[in-house]
Amino acid sequence: MRSSLRAYAVRVRDLARDAKNGLRLKTSFLAARRRGDIRKRIAGLETLLQAADGATVLDLGCFDGLIAYEFVRSGARLVHGLDNDAFHLETAARIFSQVETPSQFVHADLRKPGAVGRALAGHGRERYDIVLFLGVYQHIHRAMSERRRRDLAAAIVNRVGTYLAIRTPGHVWPEFEALLPAGTFELTSAQPQIGNVGELRVYRRAAASGAARPPTPAQTGS
Repeated sequence: MRSSLRAYAVRVRDLARDAKNGLRLKTSFLAARRRGDIRKRIAGLETLLQAADGATVLDLGCFDGLIAYEFVRSGARLVHGLDNDAFHLETAARIFSQVETPSQFVHADLRKPGAVGRALAGHGRERYDIVLFLGVYQHIHRAMSERRRRDLAAAIVNRVGTYLAIRTPGHVWPEFEALLPAGTFELTSAQPQIGNVGELRVYRRAAASGAARPPTPAQTGS
C-alpha cells in the first residue's frame, strides 16, 4: 500500500513538473517568435562584434543570452545581462556555464524606478564598454510615464563606456531618440528593420564625454 502511494505521488510530481516545463517552453517559444530570427537579431552588430575583443558588455533585456554569447565568441572578457523573465535568465546562465568568461544574469523589470542600479548593485560596474538595449523598449514604454522613460534612458546612458546599441521599431525611434542627451553620442551605423526585428542604431560616446576605448586583453591582464 505504501509503495503504491509513493509511486502515485512520484507520478503526480512528474506530471506537475512536465506541465510546468511545457508551459515554460511554450512561453519561451512565443517570446522567441516575437523577438525574431537570431540571424536577424544579430544583423547590424558586426562592427560592435569586431570591437568586442577585451570589452565588457551589458545586455539590457538579454532574453536567452544568445546575443551576449556572440560577443563572448568575439572576445568579450565579461558579460552582465538583465531580463524580466526567470526562465530566460536560467537559459542564459546555462549557456554561459559552458564558457570561462565571467558572467552574471540578473532579474530586473526595467519599467520600475531604479531597476538597473538595483540589479547591478554589488556585482555590476560603473560603466561597460558596450551596452546593448535590443528589442526591449517597444514592449515596455507604454507602461511607463514620460518621467520614468527619461529615468530609464539616463540609467542606460550612464552605464555606457564607449558603445550603445539600440534596436526598436521605426515608429518608436523618435520617442526614444528624444530621450538621449544631445552631444553625448555619435551615430556610427544603422540597420533598417527586418521583418519583426526592429531598426538598429549603434552609437559611440562622443570624445568630449570622456569615455575611453575598450581595453585590450593586454591592458586588462586577461
